[in-house]
Amino acid sequence: MNSPGHCWRCEAACTLQCSRCRVAFYCSKRCQKQDKWRHKPDCDAAALKRECMGCGKEDEDMLSCSTCQRAWYCSRECQKKDWGNHKNKCHEIVQKTIQAAAKIKADRSGARQFPGMSSTYYWGNMPAVDLLNLSMNEGEDYSDPLALLLCGVGDPRNVLLTIASLPDVYKQKVTFVLNDICPCTLARTVLLLYMMDRGRGNLL
Repeated sequence: MNSPGHCWRCEAACTLQCSRCRVAFYCSKRCQKQDKWRHKPDCDAAALKRECMGCGKEDEDMLSCSTCQRAWYCSRECQKKDWGNHKNKCHEIVQKTIQAAAKIKADRSGARQFPGMSSTYYWGNMPAVDLLNLSMNEGEDYSDPLALLLCGVGDPRNVLLTIASLPDVYKQKVTFVLNDICPCTLARTVLLLYMMDRGRGNLL
């Protein structure tokens, strides 16, 4: 998924690029339109003009420092050339990140622990997935009620993307059966679904 030369919506091989960010690929204008809202944050970030810390050039196609994500370069050569200047700042950012993570862990050490939970994760590390993907399965004209059983909803991104990706013409109820080892996490997901329901009005 999201690999060069393959459609970011349906994964078909293609050569059509997003004209704004030149990062995303689509096999058709239809797939590009359907992927518009999922791709927008990535497109905005990629299309943002940044200044190369090596030569000062401004462009949209910049490489970020893979360690701190705070420095930008137009080429590997510029990155290597600037390493002597960036090194101390890079290490400082990494250390602050480690310290912040340690503080969060320490603050949580006295909190209630749940069986099977050895660590607390605040951010997911995988792209959200449309669990239904109607356009590739039943079809966008599908009009029957849907039901999903989800065990372990600690990261609600998949649930939210699934709802956000439903075609505008879909007006049926969607029933979610949710479960998670952490009651607070489950309550958060239910609250987010309720907020989305106020906007769409077709969730159960």
